[in-house]
Amino acid sequence: MRYLWLFCLSAPLWGQTLDLSRFQNGSTSLAGLWKFHAGDDPRWANPNFDDSSWKLVKVPSSLDKQGYPNFSGYGWYRRELRMNAAIAAQDLQLIIGSGFGAYEVYANGNRIGRLGSFPPEERLYYLGRSMSFVVPKIRRSGQNRLVLAFRFWVPVRFAPPNMGGLNSSPIEIGTASVIENMLAAEKRRQMLSWLPAALVNGIMMILAVILLAIYSFDRRPEYLLLGLRFAANAFVLVVIWLVFDTFLLTIGQAGIIASLLECFATFFAVYGIWSLLEVPVGRWAKMFLFAYIAFGLSGAWAFQRGAASTLTLGSIASAIDICLSFTIVIFILRRSPNIPEQTRWLAASFVPYYLITALRNTPVVVPALARLINPEFMQLLLSTVSVVTAVAFGYFLLRRFGAARAEQERLHTELETARQVQLLMLPSQSVTIPNLRVETVYLPAQEVGGDFFQIAQTRDGSLLIVIGDVSGKGLKAALTVSLIVGLWQEVIDGSEHSPRHVLSWLNEQLLRRVHEGFVTCLCVRLSTDGSLTVANAGHLAPFVNGQELVTDNGLPLGISAEAEYNETQHVLAPEDTLTLISDGVVEARDKTRKLFGFERLQQALSQHLEADAIARSAQQFGQEDDITVISISRQPAAVKPLPQAAPMSVSSPISS
Repeated sequence: MRYLWLFCLSAPLWGQTLDLSRFQNGSTSLAGLWKFHAGDDPRWANPNFDDSSWKLVKVPSSLDKQGYPNFSGYGWYRRELRMNAAIAAQDLQLIIGSGFGAYEVYANGNRIGRLGSFPPEERLYYLGRSMSFVVPKIRRSGQNRLVLAFRFWVPVRFAPPNMGGLNSSPIEIGTASVIENMLAAEKRRQMLSWLPAALVNGIMMILAVILLAIYSFDRRPEYLLLGLRFAANAFVLVVIWLVFDTFLLTIGQAGIIASLLECFATFFAVYGIWSLLEVPVGRWAKMFLFAYIAFGLSGAWAFQRGAASTLTLGSIASAIDICLSFTIVIFILRRSPNIPEQTRWLAASFVPYYLITALRNTPVVVPALARLINPEFMQLLLSTVSVVTAVAFGYFLLRRFGAARAEQERLHTELETARQVQLLMLPSQSVTIPNLRVETVYLPAQEVGGDFFQIAQTRDGSLLIVIGDVSGKGLKAALTVSLIVGLWQEVIDGSEHSPRHVLSWLNEQLLRRVHEGFVTCLCVRLSTDGSLTVANAGHLAPFVNGQELVTDNGLPLGISAEAEYNETQHVLAPEDTLTLISDGVVEARDKTRKLFGFERLQQALSQHLEADAIARSAQQFGQEDDITVISISRQPAAVKPLPQAAPMSVSSPISS
């Protein structure tokens, strides 16, 4: 019994002094009982300080379970080591596990290393790897004494459980070569532990690049929103890595950056998923989403100012995150029958992700469940589900984009066919009339255009010309052009060729067959003696020798059955030039959004430029709409028409 009492009385002494007469494999663990005292006093680093009244605590272990719940402020650890002269003369190093906050390490009163800095120049780090410190040699005969002291500081706002102090393995002392090997082995283990996160991060970055690249071709909002979401999530992981493995970011800086990225990632995710599923964002989802963002931004500010602790902010953020996750899951399950079939299975893949997210955050809100939910397993499960969901999502988007590109190719082929058909409907040969020279140029802005013109010679030898512009663009405008060209043949075959009658009849036909849009149109009849008759339905007036010919402008075709069109008479003298244009000439814009305008047009006409030169100058200025130019010059005597390889110039379509 006496020996038992001696054993019990000597146990505390073992917590104070550790005999290092020899090393096991070149190092000795310092885990066990250390002296601990809350507060701060520089004298506590002195090896001769009397620490007999200090409390013994277990290392490595959290102070929260040893009588110091939610510890904050300064604290000191001390432990005495005894070693023989052979060991004391070696190059020794001390290794301490991952650290939080700020701390300093002393050996026999000499500071041998630190992490971060204390107030007033506060710099706190959360280093997820061990650090090593060189222990000065002790050159004394016989038993040599080494007293280690560990000073640390944790601010109030960083006072959740298991934070601060010597609470992480390893804590060992050994020869330099052994400690360096231990650090190298730990680094390899750490790199392996980061592989899942690195895989998730790489996939997210690839998806972000793919989505943003797709958005440059297909301007669907879900591509942009989800691309930004994956990019933000990837940068969150980068920030976490910087905090755990480098000194580039303090805890405060990383917290603000991560909070902002998380807020934006959540916002982009919700609106991106809703846009992808082609359903509006619900009221409850909006409420939780904006509450989450508002809390994230205000919480980051309050945390940086010291007005809130990580424990409080983490609990509230986890509660909001749980509500938001369940809101998304419930919404997907309830709306699943209404979700398009091609995206229904993709929507279902989000359900396990958000369920696991909610389950992982539950212990923060309900601490009693911490024993039932393993955080490491939940994080591994969440990473696995994230990879599966991201891969499925990427596969879906690539298939969707491929189908969209195939559809675009099909439409492009159809538009090209429509363009060729439309060109065939335009005049294919120069009209040969004594004493007249006719030039035509047509430059469509897209594959198919909305401009049209027709030239024909009537039975009495007069020249009948019509030029116009259909409202809108694309196939719909091209179909209206086809209708007008078809009606034109009926005009030529008829007996009444006055411009006023032509416009009235076309207006009547369009009102019957076209129910949307309108058509501006100008009809001109030029007799062999130079008599010119003009009727205008909302189109640009003609120009004679560069000067605008004032005409009575009526309503465009296809608007009202009551529209009336009056005729304007003029005589085209020998060597006069009549020019007809579409609004694509004067509405061309340069990079500064300046219009080509009527002044530049009249300047070109005054220089007696040919129709092709006028059209090309407007196109080079900045074409935005179809360009059509018709030039008719009256010659003083009969001349042979100029040979034209093509009666009109057609440029390559400009992509809209």
